[in-house]
Formats: sequence, structure tokens, C-alpha cells
Amino acid sequence: MGFVFTVVYIIITIISPAQFGPEWANYHALLYLAGITALTSLPSILTQPHLRSSIQTYLMIGFVVAIGLSQVANHWFGGAIQSWLVFLPSAAVFFFIVANVTTIRRLKIVTLAVLASCLVLVIEALCGYYGGFLGDTFVLKMTFGSNGQVVGQILRLRGAGFLNDPNDFAQMLLIAVPLIFIAWRQGRVVSNSLFVLAPAVLLLWAAYLTHSRGALIGLAVLGLVAARKRLGTTASVALASILAVGLLALDFTGGRGISASEGADRLEAWATGLELFKHSPIFGVGFGNFTNFNEITAHNSIVLCLAELGLVGATIWLALLVTTTMSLNSLIARGDEPATIDGRHHGISDISTLEDETEAALDFTFDTDRTAPFEDKPIDSGHELPMEVDRFEVMRIEEQSSAASAGYEAQDASGETAPFFASLATTMGVTAASEVTTPIELASIQKPIVPSNYLVVIRLALIAFMTTSWFLSRVYETTVYLVLGLATAAIALSSTEATRGRGRWIPVTLAMEVLAIIFIYLIVRLRH
Repeated sequence: MGFVFTVVYIIITIISPAQFGPEWANYHALLYLAGITALTSLPSILTQPHLRSSIQTYLMIGFVVAIGLSQVANHWFGGAIQSWLVFLPSAAVFFFIVANVTTIRRLKIVTLAVLASCLVLVIEALCGYYGGFLGDTFVLKMTFGSNGQVVGQILRLRGAGFLNDPNDFAQMLLIAVPLIFIAWRQGRVVSNSLFVLAPAVLLLWAAYLTHSRGALIGLAVLGLVAARKRLGTTASVALASILAVGLLALDFTGGRGISASEGADRLEAWATGLELFKHSPIFGVGFGNFTNFNEITAHNSIVLCLAELGLVGATIWLALLVTTTMSLNSLIARGDEPATIDGRHHGISDISTLEDETEAALDFTFDTDRTAPFEDKPIDSGHELPMEVDRFEVMRIEEQSSAASAGYEAQDASGETAPFFASLATTMGVTAASEVTTPIELASIQKPIVPSNYLVVIRLALIAFMTTSWFLSRVYETTVYLVLGLATAAIALSSTEATRGRGRWIPVTLAMEVLAIIFIYLIVRLRH
């Protein structure tokens, strides 16, 4: 039940009851739903071993503590409770996903729920933009100018609830665009066009109507990262530049410029943030207190984190992003490595074929109603799988964490070969274990449980957030914890000792933090 309520909680959070009017806030529907979801998730929280082995879980708990400490250090003990009440609905999305997304099938369902919610919100917003349906809710009328002179007015698309700001809405849409390619299937032109390309175009059109300058830069970076492996660095940089120039020519920003003069107020906010950080470097000036010292927010997530939570909170928050990115990179690189079967090296095309056939054995498809045979079923077995085959990490077994931690086994109590292994053995040309007297001769194949395309699109979604967060103060919003939750669940499903980083994330996090502070300081100094 915890998983069902998690999906419902995510959908309602994204769509938001606030779109139905301010009176809905008095019902506290999301608060009650979060409580029910937490209670029904307790069995999973108490039994899932990956919760105790995931560094992201501990960092998330540490970040919650850092938020409270930022208020206590500023002599407001009651502020810690109030800060947690504000932040925990966002953090809850992370914990609910990590606790309940324990199979690939569940990961797929949650991702589809996120995408469906975004598409529903986009359709509502477009109806408001073109047809006047809830126009005040989904359309922001904004005047803009230069040197104190009003130049014009633009209509900017937005969502509801935590997506009420057009910039937040654009950020969420950019995150959804790569996620939708999780449904892409090689060679299926019709289904890809209907269920991937058409929704992606709809999301991009809505992002365009937000006229967010951060979204323009984020989209260019997404294009750069997505194309770099196939086209190379030089060609992908050129493509991203052409994309950015083309979007500017199409008036993506609605007439608002992208320049130092246009962003003068934001640079002033960065300068204020650095001063606040200098004044309270350890615990910051307190959660949510930045606007007490500056007219507008920091417009940079790192600056906001440093100013409000100090080095303690900022380091933990950056560590969340760094550890997640490093783990995804490790898993993706492992999935791209050539495999060896019976001592023979296999190229990328061989691995792709193997992945396709293995997915078929798992019945891992989007366009059928059949249930995958092993995703949600425990494997009951009386014989251990040889060590070489155990490295496949075939499936994280739901409801039987002890079996998952002990290693997956190839045969059931009757001695018959499990269907997946029989299919896998046939695919590789290896005789089933029950038909031979000697151990299976099988070299290691470094292949994650979660397909590489899943990991790639989740990493792209995280990159979309990190890029846009450089221009937005979105440390505490639901968006980032939704992506981090999906990423952490995917990492847990594929986790091995090789992907844990063995402490390398600590110096990387500190180096990234130092470089970010120096870079921001230099920009502010050059401006002044």
C-alpha cells in the first residue's frame, strides 16, 4: 500500500489542489496524504536493506538536521520546527520513492506517473493560455523593461502549487523531457512517435511559453550533454550553440535579454548572499531568512544554501548531487563496457542485442499489459548460483530483502532452472545448470539491473535541474528531491560495491564547493 500512496502523493503534489482555489489549502489534503503514505511505508522502511546502505539517504537526513541547526544557531529554537514543517513535504517525496520503489516495474510506474502529471498540468495550462480556462491560475501577465522604462508585457505559462512560478514550471518541464524517453523502444516508429515524440514536443512548447531564460540555457546544455557521446564534444558544442541562438531568434525569452545588465539585480543578490555567508559561515543566517536581508531571493541555489545554511548545509546538499551523479556515471560506464562471455570480447552491438533479448526474457515492455515474471515475485531456491553468475545481480527481490542481500539463486527447491536463467543461458549459448555437472563457465558481465537508457535519462533530468538551479533558488523545492529519489532508487536497484565511490565523493564535493564559491566571487567582483 505504501507504493500506491506514494504514486498518489506524487501525482497530487505535481497537479496541486491549489489550482482549484485557495480554500483547498484549508483542507491540508497533501499533509494528511503524506501522513498516510508515511505510515503505510513503514514496513518497507524497516525492511529494505538499501535504505541503510544508501549514502544519499544519510545525506538527506543530515540535510534535514542542518536546516534545523541553521535556526537553532541563530537563537530561534522554535524556528527549527517551523522550518521542518515547511521542508518535509518536499523531503517526503524523496523518502517515499526510495522506500517503496524496490523493483524496475515500480521505477517505471513512478516515472510514468510523474510524466502523466506534468502532461495533465501542461494541457490545463495551455487551455488557460489559449482558451481562458483558469487563466489567472495558469497564466502570469508580466511587464518588463529596461532602465526603469516599461518595454512590454508578456504572458508566461505556469503551473500550480510549487510550480506556480513560470521558472519553476519550466524547470520541471525540462526535467520531464528526458524522462519521457524512458519509453523509447528501438525500431517502434509508431509507438515512439505517439508516446515519446509527441508528448516531448508538447512539453517543449509549454516550456517555450514560460519564456524562462534559465530554461533556454538549460535546454542548450541538455542538447550538449545528450549529443556529446554520439557527435563528439566539438560537434555537440556547436549544435548546442546553434540551438541557443535559434531559440533566441524565436523569442524564447519573450523579449527579455540575456546579459550582465539584464541580470544586475541577480548579481546584487549574489553579492548579498556572499556577505551573509561571510557573516555566518558555519550554519548560515537561517532557513528562509535570505529575503530578510535582500529584496529578492538569491537566484542561485548554491548562494542561497551558503547564505541560509552555511557550510554545513551547503556541503551536504552539494554532496547529495555529487554522490548521485557519480553513482549514475559509474553505472552507465559499467553498462557501456564490452562484456566477455566464455573469454570472448563482445562489442557494443553484441551487448545491445543481449540487452534486447534479456529485456524480452524479463517481459520488460511499456506497450503490453502483461506482468513481468520476475519483477515482483520472490525467487525461492535451494541452491546457490555460482559466483560468476551472481554478478548479474538479476533482480532486487521485493518483500524478501534477506534473499536479496544473500544473493540471487538460479534454481528453485525442486532443482529446476528458473525461467529467466534458462532464457539467459539460451541467449548466450550456455547450457542450463540443471543439464550439466560442472559449474557454468561464464565470465563477468558488468551489466546493471536497471537498463542503461533508464540511467541515462535520469542523469539528464538531474543535469537539467542542476543547470537551471544555477539561475534559480530551488534548494528546498519538491523538484530536486523527486529527481534525486528516482536516481537513488535506480542506483539502489543496480548497486554494487563498485558504484559506491569508496569515499571519493568527499574530496569531489569539497572541490566543487570551493570552485563554485570562487567562481561566484569572481563574477561579483568583476561586476563591481
